[in-house]
Amino acid sequence: MKIGKKLISMIIILNLTGTIALAGTILALAQKQIRGLINNEMTNLAKENALEIRTWLELYLDTARSIGQVMSNYEEIDREERRYFFNTMIRTMVEKNPDIFAASSVWEPNALDGLDAEFANTAGTDHTGRFIPYWFRGPAGVTMEPLADYDVPGVGDYHLIPKQTGNETVIEPYYEYDINGHKLLVTTLVMPIKNKGRFVGSMGIDIEITAIQQQVEEIKPYEKTIAVVYSNGGLVSGHFDPSRVGKPMAETEKDIAGPYLDDLR
Repeated sequence: MKIGKKLISMIIILNLTGTIALAGTILALAQKQIRGLINNEMTNLAKENALEIRTWLELYLDTARSIGQVMSNYEEIDREERRYFFNTMIRTMVEKNPDIFAASSVWEPNALDGLDAEFANTAGTDHTGRFIPYWFRGPAGVTMEPLADYDVPGVGDYHLIPKQTGNETVIEPYYEYDINGHKLLVTTLVMPIKNKGRFVGSMGIDIEITAIQQQVEEIKPYEKTIAVVYSNGGLVSGHFDPSRVGKPMAETEKDIAGPYLDDLR
């Protein structure tokens, strides 16, 4: 082969190699850019839907805040009337709001009226006489019974956490039974009640979180997208597969996350 033809062949080979390398670089950059755009889009969609869920929860948090604020001014009510007044207020709230499954209040010893000894073992109390009513939807309508284990860690977190932190608290979802005997996934929104900066009690509202599942089922921006909502503790609160709701994500999400399950948690 003549030198001219050899040079032409070498130039063509070099040009092809350079073109392929350049194309590969452009493709890699394009893929990186596309991945970035997709991640940004998915993050924005997640934030938008999370904001909708937050707004939904805020409606009930505002209700609990309002009741807690009224209770914090208990000294303006005759002490002999305080329990009756607060019981009426809590019961009416549950009756008028079908989305509220139950509502309750726990007061520190003698903090409400100094009459715990006189009220011991009466309606809405236990042997301590503390004001601990729990109003819920039972077979006969809205019914009251005294709370139990409100000072037991884990069980009584609805009172102990706001007591220890002084902050509003959203309790991890848990199962409760409705009037027909079906299990409902419920969360409790709790407000600390304070008087002159001192913690005196807590006010809680129990709501069923079916609305979260309904919202998750509607999140389908693209054909192969999936939506899931987890609680802070890793409990499935809403899922494209409803059978997983109420279960720990560590047990349910292996098929989604694979080797990245711990990272997802």
